[in-house]
Amino acid sequence: MTNLDQLFMKIRKFIENIPLILVEVVIVISKSAIKLFYAPFSALNKLSLFCADVKRVLGESFIAILINI
Repeated sequence: MTNLDQLFMKIRKFIENIPLILVEVVIVISKSAIKLFYAPFSALNKLSLFCADVKRVLGESFIAILINI
């Protein structure tokens, strides 16, 4: 093999590895994005659970008041 053929083989192997590298980069970026957005979503989830609990307690209190009348 000539030097030119060896160069072409190295370039070909590098080009074949580019999609694999891009997939790994996308996976790392998506994992970090999930971690970045997890905190606000968990806070919103806790807030919605708190509102649901308040709604339930107010409903039960209203029913208890109606029963005692």
